[in-house]
Amino acid sequence: TVVAAFRLRTAGGIVRELRAAYGGMAATTARAHAVETALSSAPWTAETLAEIETVMARDFAPMTDQRGSGSYRAQAAANLLRRFQIETTRVAAPTRVEAL
Repeated sequence: TVVAAFRLRTAGGIVRELRAAYGGMAATTARAHAVETALSSAPWTAETLAEIETVMARDFAPMTDQRGSGSYRAQAAANLLRRFQIETTRVAAPTRVEAL
């Protein structure tokens, strides 16, 4: 299981402040400091997040256990951030089941 919590402040489509915390990626819930730094002053776009897994690897080396592989957890964590970007820009199809 991977969970995430985000706090975002943008101005003119540019990230002014981002806080990203993940559970299920390490022994305890932890912030993704490399991701936060990489996205600071960057455009808040899908293109900016295209290679976010590479950056996220600096923050986490997820373990493999009976609930999921490390690569699955890394992909899930990146996808949660991508989904957050989609939901906060409202430029794509609905991402919630109840909206379908």
